[in-house]
Amino acid sequence: MKVEYVNPFLEAFYEVILQVINVKSVKGKLYIKEGSQSKSGEVIISIGVTGDLNGNVLMNMDEEAAKCIASKMMFGMEVSVFDDMAKSAIAELGNMIAGNSAAFFAKMDKIINITPPTLYTGKNLNIYNYKTHNLCIPMSVDGNVVEIDICIS
Repeated sequence: MKVEYVNPFLEAFYEVILQVINVKSVKGKLYIKEGSQSKSGEVIISIGVTGDLNGNVLMNMDEEAAKCIASKMMFGMEVSVFDDMAKSAIAELGNMIAGNSAAFFAKMDKIINITPPTLYTGKNLNIYNYKTHNLCIPMSVDGNVVEIDICIS
């Protein structure tokens, strides 16, 4: 995977988080998730990428992080249970980030299409990418970690 394919997702993440919940996110140390199995958090947003590039982007976090972010997205309304409203907010966050990244790719003359976000929830979820590796970028959002796993070519 080329480094220039990572930056549009990071730029989109920074901008959307700042605009939507008014928090600056901080990038952690990038690493490769070895093997085909990626252990993920309790809440996973999956977005497919097609067009000039193909693959997927996963944004995963624990449920407490998802509830905190959803609460901020809903103007501070307390989210004590990760219900349908909170799930919708988190899925829309993924959609906004992916949509904004498509605009950044267009500036690079790369046209991508994104699938609607799919949200997975549960304990001990594992995502399998057949014969590939994920580049993982941990992002700190107001003390919560959201891992962005990018697997595109």
